[in-house]
Parts: sequence; C-alpha cells; structure tokens
Amino acid sequence: MEILIIRLSSMGDVVLATSALEYLKSAFPQSNLWFVTEKKYAGLFAGDTRLARVIAVEKDGERDAAQALFGVVWDKIIDLQHNRRSLRIRKGLVSRQAASVFRKRHFARNALLFARANLYPRGDSVVVRYARAAGYAGAPGAFPGARLLLDDRNAMRPSGSCPRAQWCGRPLPSFPLARGRTRNGPQRTLLLWAGILR
Repeated sequence: MEILIIRLSSMGDVVLATSALEYLKSAFPQSNLWFVTEKKYAGLFAGDTRLARVIAVEKDGERDAAQALFGVVWDKIIDLQHNRRSLRIRKGLVSRQAASVFRKRHFARNALLFARANLYPRGDSVVVRYARAAGYAGAPGAFPGARLLLDDRNAMRPSGSCPRAQWCGRPLPSFPLARGRTRNGPQRTLLLWAGILR
C-alpha cells in the first residue's frame, strides 16, 4: 500500500503532521509512507523508520517534486497543506481514492485572532484535524500524539529564547529524548508537549 502525505511548511505544522504518520503506520503497518515537505525540513525525517521516502521540495519546485511521484499508483493521498502549492504536487497523480485534505478553519482562526472569540469546537486541535484528514475516526484522546524519531543525523536540542512568547526571554523548555532501539540501530524520540504555549 502506497500512501502519500503532503505538509510543506511551516516547521511546527510539519512536526505536528507526525501524528498522522503515527496513526497511518499503526493502522496500515505494511504500507509505504511517503512524506513531501520543504527541503529545509526534510532533515527532520532523516532516519525516520515510519517513512519509506521523504521528498524535499525547493521553494517554487512543486512540479519537480511531482515528477518524483509520477509512476506510483497511490492508494491514499493526504494533503495536510491544502493550498495551491500542494495542489500543484497532487495534480496528475494517480490515486485509487480521492485525496483527503486538511480543512483549514480560516473564519474560526480569524475570529480568535481579531475578536478573541473562540469558535473552535471543544477538544479541537490541529493534531486531531490532521488525524481526521488521515482517516482516523476514533475519540480525539485516543489518537497518538506528534513525535519526531531522531537519530544522530537529525538530533537537536532546542535552545535560546523566544521573544514575545509566554515565557518572555526565559530559556525554551527542554524536550526529553526517550532512548530506544529499532531495527536500524539506536534511535531517540523527541516528545512534544501539546500545551507548551498555553
């Protein structure tokens, strides 16, 4: 089974898209997951055992990325970007079923940003909506969270400070790395905390 996931930018959303990878790999363990993202984020997925292949896209290089995807009959295409750039990649690809897309809630987001009115349903989050786009139909709390599988090629430790963030100049929180072994050798998992900016 060949499954294509598209999330080009930005870094936080690319990392949160790993929740869809977790679900897809548990639901379809024998599947080949292909992930399309911008070149600057592709290194985050070096050595990720869930993925068969990562396609790195240059800025305005969507047609080149699409060339690498032609010739594969996709069982499922999941577009978590859902904009003109991702449509250029999907255009012309052969899929056994219609592409699943991430529904952006522009009106609710703008109401929250400008009018401070929260129109999002209770318990709704980007991670849950990514899960729904990937086909998950269960309870939101039972869905696996986002996590990056890190090895020595892509290991990183967040550092520095984040101006205008809730912690205002204090050091960024450190993310615990869980150690484990996989069939490809030692691996670390970056555990992501969903409520870090509340």
